[in-house]
Amino acid sequence: MVETRRLFRRGVRRSGRSWVSLLALTLAWLGAGCEGQAENSAATDAPASATSTGSSTGVGGANGSASGTLTGTTTTSGDVIIVPDVAGEPCSLPDDGAVAPVFAEQIFERTQLTAEQRALYTWTTEEQIAELRAGGPLLSRTEREGLGPGAAYEYFAEMSETDAVAALLSQERFAPARHAWLHPWATRMGWPGESYGNQLIKIVLRPDTWLVKVIGGAFTVWDLSGNQLEAQQALDNPDRIGVVYFQKDPALGGSECGTFGALSMNGFREYIVNNPVMIESWSHGTEEILERLQADIAAVTEFARRIRACPETQGWQRWSGDLICDNFIRNATTELGAYEQALALPSEYYLPQPANMVALIETLQRDLFVPDGLGGGAGAGSK
Repeated sequence: MVETRRLFRRGVRRSGRSWVSLLALTLAWLGAGCEGQAENSAATDAPASATSTGSSTGVGGANGSASGTLTGTTTTSGDVIIVPDVAGEPCSLPDDGAVAPVFAEQIFERTQLTAEQRALYTWTTEEQIAELRAGGPLLSRTEREGLGPGAAYEYFAEMSETDAVAALLSQERFAPARHAWLHPWATRMGWPGESYGNQLIKIVLRPDTWLVKVIGGAFTVWDLSGNQLEAQQALDNPDRIGVVYFQKDPALGGSECGTFGALSMNGFREYIVNNPVMIESWSHGTEEILERLQADIAAVTEFARRIRACPETQGWQRWSGDLICDNFIRNATTELGAYEQALALPSEYYLPQPANMVALIETLQRDLFVPDGLGGGAGAGSK
């Protein structure tokens, strides 16, 4: 009951309806001076598509807090409408280094897997959480219902006749897996027609885990201290492999890159946890995970406040295509650049425009929970 009261004081509503009015907040931000609406914004579809519960294993916070002034009013229906105070600075893009971008500490170069940073987050469904509570294994799915094993495993199979590491990853032992990322907010919205679920799991790998990187279509093997290993070492010690970093970049048809611009073909990047032996621990429904979600909400709220008057003006495919063609490399000293470098999947729902940010904030708010911890080790059942 104490935890329940705490959550209600923080503004969480358990009725299934967000405490933020999407329409009111979107209009408020749009009215703050946003210029150049995208030709292909997915804002209208984002909330409904992104918050539905799917059956996939999931693909998968900043420490900062929202500093903008947000004024709340209550409607006759009881919903709290959050209206930002737009007086003063209409837009803040700190490109001179004077102020750190909201996602400065979440860019990939600073948060990728290392021996010190071994935590990943994966979204899953209520059905799979129930299976875990019943003692089922953490890695239980070999494909997403109706969607197949995914682009990564399709590529492993395609390359298995010519690349020994690809053939190894195609073995049955690595088939059950969970797709994950470094930041919960960066994968929650998914793609149109593909939802990962609304239940968040944290996975911590063992420090002696070996990582397979698939970049530009090539397979390389690394330890978490940043040392590249010989492919034969992985073939001789397959149980050491615990995770794959997979990048659907231009080499794999992730984007069409050309002299006159780029065009996204649904490129993305992800981590794939595929060996329960190399999992140190996993957890769900803990106070720590709740605090991480709250930090993500604060960060996205602050990011939206800063960019509300100067959002991305390209359409989704151009924006996403440019990002993928540049291998997700951006100027991390700018708000938009740091945000883009933290992303896993630049879908329509992550086009940095006010309505999309509102949808992301609303979705994460609905994912808040009363802690009821669940966890285990070595990828086995719960304890």
